[in-house]
Amino acid sequence: MDKLHNYTKIVYLSTPPDVLNMMVESYIKSPRPILWKKHFNRKKNEPYEDALLRCYSDLLFSREAIYQQYAEVTMDYHMIRQNGFSAETFLSLIVD
Repeated sequence: MDKLHNYTKIVYLSTPPDVLNMMVESYIKSPRPILWKKHFNRKKNEPYEDALLRCYSDLLFSREAIYQQYAEVTMDYHMIRQNGFSAETFLSLIVD
């Protein structure tokens, strides 16, 4: 992340809790390969589905913290989804 930060402008597209919850629900319905690193840790006697729900939520929240830490520009989730929000608008907000 430090190298990336040195060579690029990092833009954080914030994700509100309700959208994070939708992402978790979507993942639970249709799991796909993912890099968990240390974030998947099934507890003793914990059903797999419960562990998946808990750990995927933790993974998303931990990534949010990293994105916020390195971002030079933060854009609101709802703002970038408004009608008329274009690539030109995006670029105008991130160019110094």
